[in-house]
Amino acid sequence: MATVQQNEVRRKLVKLTGEVLCTKENRPFDKDQLAYIINEIGQATIASRGLVHAIYMFGGGNHLRGSRMIHTFGLTGRVAHHNGMLYAIVNNNTAGDLLEQWFKREGVPMKVRVCLTLECRKVGETYFPKKVVNQANEGDVQFIAGGRGIPFFTTDGAAINIAAELGCDEVLKGTKVDGVFDKDPLVHFDAKKFASISYKDFAQRDLTVFDPPAVSDAAWQKIPIKVFNIFEPGNLRRALLGESIGSVISSGETIQVSTN
Repeated sequence: MATVQQNEVRRKLVKLTGEVLCTKENRPFDKDQLAYIINEIGQATIASRGLVHAIYMFGGGNHLRGSRMIHTFGLTGRVAHHNGMLYAIVNNNTAGDLLEQWFKREGVPMKVRVCLTLECRKVGETYFPKKVVNQANEGDVQFIAGGRGIPFFTTDGAAINIAAELGCDEVLKGTKVDGVFDKDPLVHFDAKKFASISYKDFAQRDLTVFDPPAVSDAAWQKIPIKVFNIFEPGNLRRALLGESIGSVISSGETIQVSTN
C-alpha cells in the first residue's frame, strides 16, 4: 500500500482490542500498558496530522465478553451484549480522558471527543455520523464507544460497519500479534505469517484474528483491513501513514511469508 502523500487526507478507523490494556493476570487495566497505548496514539496523531483523520474504537475484551457472560453466568444474550458494550464505553472513555491529558502535557492544542453509540449524555456525545465526519475534518481525535450500539454485534463488526458509514478507506486493527498467521503465533512457534490474504482465503482458513463475519462485511464494503502489532513502538504511526507492516486482508492476492 502506498504511503500517504502530502496533499492527501485519508480517514481510517483504528480498532484496538481491549486485551491490549489488561495485565498479565487478566485484570482490566495495566497502568504501564495503558500509558504506552496513550503515548502511541498521541505520537501517531502528531505525526499524521494533516495527512490522516484517525477515528479510534476500543473493544471491551479486557473486562468480560458478552459471549462469556452468557455461558458462565447464564445471562440472556441481549443483557450480556449490552454489558459488553458498557465495558467498551469504559475503555474508550478512559482512553479519551488520558489522551486529552497527554496532549495538554505536550502542549498540543487538540480536541478529544468520545462519541457513544449507546445514549448516555452525561458520559459522552451521542454518535451521529455526519457530526463525527465534520469533527474529524476539523482535526479532532475521536473515540467511538459502545460498539455498534446493538446486541449480537462484535466490535470488529462494528468497526467495519461504522468505517463504511463514515467513509473510511481502511480499518487498522492493533493487537498483540504481528499480523495474520495460519495459526496462533502465541501458541505455535512454527506459525507462518501472511503479508496479505484475500477475504475469501481468510474465511476458508477459519482464521480468527479478526471476526470472520466482519471480514465478510469488509469484503462486501470493499474496505481493506490491516492487522498489526500495537506493542511494536511506532507501529500505529506507521500503519496510519500507510507503511508496509503487519498483514492486509483485502481483495488482493494471498502472499505468505516464512518467518514470524
